Amino acid sequence: MWVWVYLLLNIIIMGQRLILTEQEKKNIQEMYGLINEQTRTGCIDGDCENGIGTFRWANGASYVGEWVNNKMNGSGTLTWADDIRNGDSYEGEWVDDEMNGSGTYTWESGESYVGEWENGVKIGEGTFRCTNGTEFKQTWKDGVEASSNYWPDCSGSSGTSGSSGSSGSSGSSGSSGSSGSSDNYPLPENWKDGIMNSKWVIMKGSHSQDKKYPGAKKAIKFVQSKVGTKVDGLFGSNTESAVKKYQKDNNLTVDGIVGKNTLSKMLT
Repeated sequence: MWVWVYLLLNIIIMGQRLILTEQEKKNIQEMYGLINEQTRTGCIDGDCENGIGTFRWANGASYVGEWVNNKMNGSGTLTWADDIRNGDSYEGEWVDDEMNGSGTYTWESGESYVGEWENGVKIGEGTFRCTNGTEFKQTWKDGVEASSNYWPDCSGSSGTSGSSGSSGSSGSSGSSGSSGSSDNYPLPENWKDGIMNSKWVIMKGSHSQDKKYPGAKKAIKFVQSKVGTKVDGLFGSNTESAVKKYQKDNNLTVDGIVGKNTLSKMLT
């Protein structure tokens, strides 16, 4: 406050009218420590139009890298901060705000995937890396894992994977793409009939509805255990891709949504 009073007095004394730009105001605030660096949003450093800069969104996500025409283009690193990808990051090539080219996606848990990307999804050959150093080769087509090894078992000591599943100790995956038994992740009793007799379905973002629909996260864990992806109760892009593969392998409608037909198949 005293900064602005001081400036106003100087302006009055000088008999001049001064209109400060937003950037000038920000510079003055920073000079006097009135802005916390961690709360700043927008382009906080460099050139986020056509150059190299750092951009921070209101939810805490940030991107550091190259920009062309106000979009992420070139090389850079994006760190997410939303409910689905909180703490995940991607370091690699970008085209018009989409992951395109070579890059590494790292989950908050420490696992990572190194490979090629196109329009934000994995394509071609890539490598899944566990936190213990074990690596698994994967093959992707349009964001769908084609070798039944979507989320490998990192508890095993072997660093190779077969075409029908991982070689870890928890069991191999079958044609449906599931890894190991789902007995440890039973579907909530109130969901078995309720989900199949109502319009409610398990889909991307369902985990945020757990308070409204008790058991949503538990149901998602059941689904994840059936499709062979990471069992964390969060239905994000990874789980959606795994569900699509499960549906494709079982001649179901491939939409990534677990409704009556898909759930009925999982319960058999």
